[in-house]
Amino acid sequence: MTMHILLSGSVQLPPQILPLLADGDAVLLLGDGVYLQAHFRSRAQLYLRQQDLQQRGIQASTGQTISDEEWVALTLTHQPVVSWS
Repeated sequence: MTMHILLSGSVQLPPQILPLLADGDAVLLLGDGVYLQAHFRSRAQLYLRQQDLQQRGIQASTGQTISDEEWVALTLTHQPVVSWS
């Protein structure tokens, strides 16, 4: 189970990542990546960092919001961890 971490709000990222997603993979949106949540509806286990949502004044419309502690726990249960920016 791979964990894909998106750090950028670039709309060019989802088309690159979507074909790579497999059952059990997770997508974590951090920083400006939280703006991409609509691109990942029902495509993977989607997680959004609560602090990043709050800093940008937006709410999660899909997926699960997580704390930094939960983020660390996800990295322990998903290997490999791939970062995209």
